[in-house]
Amino acid sequence: MKSPMHVRYVVKHFLK
Repeated sequence: MKSPMHVRYVVKHFLK
């Protein structure tokens, strides 16, 4: 499972 911090980072980069 991915950590919330990691998810937030990925999401921010994905929703760039």
